[in-house]
Amino acid sequence: METSSNRIRIALRFPELGDEPLWLAFEHASGWILSDVRAPSWIDRLSDDRRRVLQAALAGLDRMADADLSRPQLEHLLPPQVRSFGFNDQGMVAWVGDRLQTEATYDLTTDARLSYPQISGPRPVPPLPPLELDRLLLRLDPISWSRWVETWEAERDGLAPPEPFTRSSRFLSDPEPTEATA
Repeated sequence: METSSNRIRIALRFPELGDEPLWLAFEHASGWILSDVRAPSWIDRLSDDRRRVLQAALAGLDRMADADLSRPQLEHLLPPQVRSFGFNDQGMVAWVGDRLQTEATYDLTTDARLSYPQISGPRPVPPLPPLELDRLLLRLDPISWSRWVETWEAERDGLAPPEPFTRSSRFLSDPEPTEATA
């Protein structure tokens, strides 16, 4: 475990799967809690059932930590021209361009479904898209207790766990959950 003034990082080791740990982190940034998971190469060798159980565990940790955003999901949703991002009281700030000359602020406090970038500096080409907040903010992608328990009971009973039910626990190699499975 590693700690700092605004971050806790934990290595989970599974010797039967490999030497590389799975890293979890929770970071406080301007009032926002960002969860992160850095999956080792062995993650792609897990069976679908084992992967779903691990994702359910990680989603539950995000919920218990009251995380606002998931770094893998955020990185998945950001357009490729975003070079770096950070946070302020209102939301996320993304920097675009080789010299980070364009700053785009996305309001994450709005009740709207979409957050349009407020641009400072040269307009990026192509333009930055709005972000769909229901795909980004964990509070808008809730985890029900009954669904979480269903996953653990299926594991205990040797049954296939339900499909992934949250975007927060996705790994970068995962496809986006569909409405049917979300």
